Amino acid sequence: MNIKYPTYKDVQNKTLSSHNADILIIGDSRAKAGFIPQDNTQINLAIGGTTPIVGYYTLKRYLSHNKAPKIIILSYVSLHYSHIGTFWERAIKFDFLDIDDFKEVARNAKTLNECKTLEKCEILDFFAYKININNFNAEIFNAFNELIKGRSRYKVNLKTMQNLEQNGGHFFYGKNLGTSSHNWEVSHKDFMPNPLISLYLYKIAELAKANNIQIFHYQMPFNQSSFNHLNEKFMNDYNAFLNTMQDTYHIISYHSIKYGLYPIAILAMLIIYIKAHQRQQKIF
Repeated sequence: MNIKYPTYKDVQNKTLSSHNADILIIGDSRAKAGFIPQDNTQINLAIGGTTPIVGYYTLKRYLSHNKAPKIIILSYVSLHYSHIGTFWERAIKFDFLDIDDFKEVARNAKTLNECKTLEKCEILDFFAYKININNFNAEIFNAFNELIKGRSRYKVNLKTMQNLEQNGGHFFYGKNLGTSSHNWEVSHKDFMPNPLISLYLYKIAELAKANNIQIFHYQMPFNQSSFNHLNEKFMNDYNAFLNTMQDTYHIISYHSIKYGLYPIAILAMLIIYIKAHQRQQKIF
């Protein structure tokens, strides 16, 4: 199976099992690699290449099997507020989203006239994707390639699953000391949030509100080289979106560059936030 499969399966397992977490991290690969849970009261449920669409169903599934956490750290790169991401080639392919989830997403896409965003909006499209062998060519090729080299993709994936379990869902996608390569943001002159993805951001906010969960949005840091080449209009558009997130969805937004806060500092700050609220509840 695809090398990314274990991260999906691990999150799926975590949402279906019992936990006693105070803090959940929901987001994409930058959040997956950036937030390292300090103990079992923190769980990293971020999945690389995903948008708030997958984030919503992750949270919904978690809450159906667990008590609500006190805090959610939401963290997506700007790309995943404007493009559908790996919805089909991972979330659907890996059975992370089932037919009922897809039907709901497709229904919302039709309502918003956003089927172009989803690419396919009919139930038959869901099953057609599942049975089309061409959609699995890469997995088949890689499996044979590993077999020829005397390696087992299954064993690699199993080891990855074990590491994810031991590290509270945290996963490093690479361990280089740094890079000066430009990020996705550098190649864009403006930012426009997608209506379907924005709807699911709203649904996350509403689900959190219904369960008395405070959401903090954190924009992960990236390299100085990329930051130096960001288009000013892109930055202004995206900052306006972050402000709207706070005003409209009551999501408290922290920008790593603006506030100089890195993931470890955010986690420490939120633990203090939780303890302060616990003391306040005892007083009143």
